[in-house]
Amino acid sequence: MYLRITQRRNRDGSTVAYYALAENAWNAAAKRSEAQIVHNFGRADQLDRAALQRLVDSINRVLNEGEVVTGDRAEIPPIELDRVFELGVVLAARGLWRSRHRGCDPALHRRGRPDGAA
Repeated sequence: MYLRITQRRNRDGSTVAYYALAENAWNAAAKRSEAQIVHNFGRADQLDRAALQRLVDSINRVLNEGEVVTGDRAEIPPIELDRVFELGVVLAARGLWRSRHRGCDPALHRRGRPDGAA
Protein backbone atom coordinates (compact mmCIF):
# COMPACT_ATOMS: atom_id res chain seq x y z
CA MET A 1 0.00 0.00 0.00
CA TYR A 2 1.09 3.52 -0.62
CA LEU A 3 -0.16 7.09 -0.50
CA ARG A 4 -1.20 8.01 -4.02
CA ILE A 5 -1.10 11.69 -4.99
CA THR A 6 -2.91 12.73 -8.14
CA GLN A 7 -3.12 16.23 -9.56
CA ARG A 8 -5.59 17.92 -11.84
CA ARG A 9 -5.34 21.29 -13.57
CA ASN A 10 -8.28 23.69 -13.33
CA ARG A 11 -9.40 25.95 -16.16
CA ASP A 12 -7.84 28.95 -14.42
CA GLY A 13 -4.44 27.20 -14.49
CA SER A 14 -4.28 26.27 -10.81
CA THR A 15 -3.64 22.68 -9.80
CA VAL A 16 -5.47 20.63 -7.19
CA ALA A 17 -3.92 17.56 -5.55
CA TYR A 18 -5.85 14.58 -4.19
CA TYR A 19 -4.61 11.97 -1.68
CA ALA A 20 -5.69 8.34 -1.64
CA LEU A 21 -4.51 5.14 -0.02
CA ALA A 22 -3.87 2.69 -2.84
CA GLU A 23 -2.48 -0.76 -3.48
CA ASN A 24 -1.42 -2.61 -6.59
CA ALA A 25 -3.38 -5.70 -7.60
CA TRP A 26 -2.72 -8.06 -10.48
CA ASN A 27 -5.31 -8.03 -13.26
CA ALA A 28 -5.03 -11.49 -14.84
CA ALA A 29 -7.20 -10.59 -17.85
CA ALA A 30 -5.10 -7.55 -18.77
CA LYS A 31 -1.85 -9.26 -17.58
CA ARG A 32 -0.68 -6.19 -15.66
CA SER A 33 -0.72 -4.63 -12.25
CA GLU A 34 -3.38 -1.99 -11.59
CA ALA A 35 -3.77 0.50 -8.77
CA GLN A 36 -6.87 0.07 -6.62
CA ILE A 37 -8.01 2.82 -4.27
CA VAL A 38 -8.53 1.54 -0.72
CA HIS A 39 -9.52 4.90 0.80
CA ASN A 40 -9.86 8.37 -0.69
CA PHE A 41 -8.67 11.15 1.62
CA GLY A 42 -9.90 13.93 -0.68
CA ARG A 43 -8.33 17.20 -1.72
CA ALA A 44 -4.94 18.02 -0.26
CA ASP A 45 -5.97 21.58 0.61
CA GLN A 46 -9.03 20.32 2.53
CA LEU A 47 -7.29 17.40 4.22
CA ASP A 48 -7.86 16.76 7.91
CA ARG A 49 -4.17 16.57 8.78
CA ALA A 50 -4.89 15.61 12.39
CA ALA A 51 -6.85 12.55 11.25
CA LEU A 52 -4.04 11.54 8.91
CA GLN A 53 -1.51 11.98 11.74
CA ARG A 54 -3.64 9.73 13.98
CA LEU A 55 -3.58 7.08 11.23
CA VAL A 56 0.21 7.33 10.99
CA ASP A 57 0.55 7.09 14.76
CA SER A 58 -1.73 4.05 14.80
CA ILE A 59 0.34 2.31 12.11
CA ASN A 60 3.58 3.18 13.95
CA ARG A 61 2.16 1.76 17.18
CA VAL A 62 1.56 -1.57 15.43
CA LEU A 63 4.98 -1.51 13.77
CA ASN A 64 6.70 -0.69 17.05
CA GLU A 65 4.91 -3.56 18.82
CA GLY A 66 2.71 -1.58 21.17
CA GLU A 67 5.04 1.30 21.95
CA VAL A 68 3.25 4.60 22.31
CA VAL A 69 4.36 6.83 19.47
CA THR A 70 3.57 10.51 19.64
CA GLY A 71 3.42 12.94 16.77
CA ASP A 72 6.87 14.24 17.74
CA ARG A 73 9.62 12.42 15.93
CA ALA A 74 12.72 11.33 17.83
CA GLU A 75 15.70 13.37 16.76
CA ILE A 76 18.44 11.48 14.98
CA PRO A 77 21.84 12.18 16.51
CA PRO A 78 24.33 13.87 14.17
CA ILE A 79 26.91 11.71 12.47
CA GLU A 80 30.53 12.82 12.44
CA LEU A 81 32.64 11.76 9.47
CA ASP A 82 36.42 11.79 9.50
CA ARG A 83 36.82 11.35 5.76
CA VAL A 84 34.96 10.15 2.69
CA PHE A 85 36.41 7.99 -0.04
CA GLU A 86 34.89 8.17 -3.52
CA LEU A 87 35.80 4.61 -4.48
CA GLY A 88 32.44 2.88 -4.77
CA VAL A 89 32.17 3.14 -8.55
CA VAL A 90 35.85 2.33 -9.07
CA LEU A 91 35.66 -0.77 -6.88
CA ALA A 92 32.46 -1.94 -8.58
CA ALA A 93 33.97 -1.48 -12.04
CA ARG A 94 37.16 -3.28 -10.98
CA GLY A 95 35.13 -6.19 -9.59
CA LEU A 96 33.08 -6.47 -12.78
CA TRP A 97 36.21 -6.32 -14.93
CA ARG A 98 37.94 -9.02 -12.92
CA SER A 99 34.93 -11.31 -12.92
CA ARG A 100 34.57 -11.14 -16.71
CA HIS A 101 38.21 -10.85 -17.83
CA ARG A 102 40.10 -13.06 -15.42
CA GLY A 103 43.16 -13.69 -17.58
CA CYS A 104 43.59 -10.11 -18.80
CA ASP A 105 44.52 -8.44 -15.51
CA PRO A 106 48.19 -9.54 -15.26
CA ALA A 107 48.86 -8.70 -18.90
CA LEU A 108 47.31 -5.25 -18.53
CA HIS A 109 49.28 -4.56 -15.35
CA ARG A 110 52.55 -5.46 -17.12
CA ARG A 111 51.59 -3.35 -20.11
CA GLY A 112 50.68 -0.38 -17.94
CA ARG A 113 54.02 -0.16 -16.21
CA PRO A 114 56.58 2.18 -17.81
CA ASP A 115 59.35 -0.42 -17.88
CA GLY A 116 57.01 -3.20 -19.06
CA ALA A 117 58.32 -5.48 -16.29
CA ALA A 118 56.16 -8.01 -14.51
